[in-house]
This record gives sequence, C-alpha cells and structure tokens, in this order.
Amino acid sequence: RISLSNWAATLFALHTRHPWTLDVSLARPVLGPREQAGLESLLSILYSTGLDSPTIRRSVSMLFHFIRGSARTLAEIRSASTIGESESHWWAQSSAALTAAAPDFADRFPHTMQLGREAPPTLGGDFYLEREAEESFTQGLQILLDGIESQIRKHS
Repeated sequence: RISLSNWAATLFALHTRHPWTLDVSLARPVLGPREQAGLESLLSILYSTGLDSPTIRRSVSMLFHFIRGSARTLAEIRSASTIGESESHWWAQSSAALTAAAPDFADRFPHTMQLGREAPPTLGGDFYLEREAEESFTQGLQILLDGIESQIRKHS
C-alpha cells in the first residue's frame, strides 16, 4: 500500500508542478520510455499483490483518472487565483448572486447545505481551495486504495 501511495503522490506532484502534462491525451498518449517506466512501476506494484490482469487494468485506469482529475482541479484553482480576485472575494460575490437568483436554495438543495454545515472547507487565507484539493486527493487516494485492498483480499 505504501508503494502504491508513493507512486500516486509522485505522479500527482509531477502533474501539479507541470500542469501542461494534463493536456497529453490518455487516448493517444506519448509513447516514450519515461511514460512507459511510470506505467511499468505501477504494474510492478499491482502484479506483486496477486491481482488478476483484468482487475489490474481497471485499477490502472482508475488511478490514472483519479490522479489526473485531482491534479487538474488543483491546476484550475491555481489558474483562477491569478485572474485578479482573491478566492474569498470571488466566493463571497458568487454566493450573494446565487442567493439573489435562488432565494429558496436551502430548501431545494438540503444535502448541499448539510455538507456545508457538517464539513465546511478549511478556510484561512487565499489558498484554502488548494489545501482542500490536496486534502481531497489524499483522502480520495486512501479510499481508492481501500477498494484495491478489498479486491486483493477477494482474489487471495
């Protein structure tokens, strides 16, 4: 599990340092030795678990999509923060506009309101959305790894 977690964190860090890599298509990827080395490293970890090849294929796909999606969200947050408005200012203005447009928002979307009350974002400073994205990646990865471990136990 530690190896898989480290592999995922390394790829996430690569994509967040170099967000242009997220523009490389998974449908028609770059076919080079470095790209293949990253995949080979992941396959080595997964094959060592005893999983069958179809489950490994789906796990590879799931991990790549999750990591890339998480990194893309972080890249979008960073890009938006360079537009000129602070995160807190943008959210305050947008929330006010939403309240005006949908005064019955709380009644129409009670689960959204519940989540906001029971698990609000960790505010503080203009980089709280970056922290939220990083924490979502970390916790989401643990949930995915729990699922892979469940498959390993099932195949044992």
